[in-house]
Amino acid sequence: MELNELQNSWKGIKTPRLTDQQIYTMIKQNDHPSLQKGQKQVLIESACFIIFLFLYYTMLDGNKKPFYINAILVGAVMLNIIQQLSVFALNKNIGAADNIRNTLKDYSRKLSRYYIFSIVTRLGLMAGITIFSTYNIVWDTNKIILLALLMAVFSIQLFFFHKLWKSRIDKVREDVLYFKD
Repeated sequence: MELNELQNSWKGIKTPRLTDQQIYTMIKQNDHPSLQKGQKQVLIESACFIIFLFLYYTMLDGNKKPFYINAILVGAVMLNIIQQLSVFALNKNIGAADNIRNTLKDYSRKLSRYYIFSIVTRLGLMAGITIFSTYNIVWDTNKIILLALLMAVFSIQLFFFHKLWKSRIDKVREDVLYFKD
């Protein structure tokens, strides 16, 4: 097939045009594939956190640490699970304004608020794990190096977490501009 034939074939393909009402209906139904991916991610992460809560007490010597140290860790993990489920709820209940642009603007504002909540809960989780892990430790050079590595891993995770949320918010903002009058 020559280039001209390929170009003509490409131009001849009719792309489906969705009306505003059809897009609006898709938003209200909340059945977009990305929502399903998000649901799967939230369920897997929440299940891992719950398994961690069942195992940490004996496997990580939680039974040898004071109540308040365990409470900090459990509280941080539970807050993170709540954050995960609330973001899932946000995605499932996008809502619908009078038009698509306003709906996306509202969603962008909600995402920005949840971004802040997500960062705070992730920092709380990291702090809780650090406090739990470093309680009652006799510090030496190797343990300080391990703590520095843990902080580096947490920083890298936080960077990618921020980048993921920023890309989600930017994508919605691009969509708002697409529907600009």
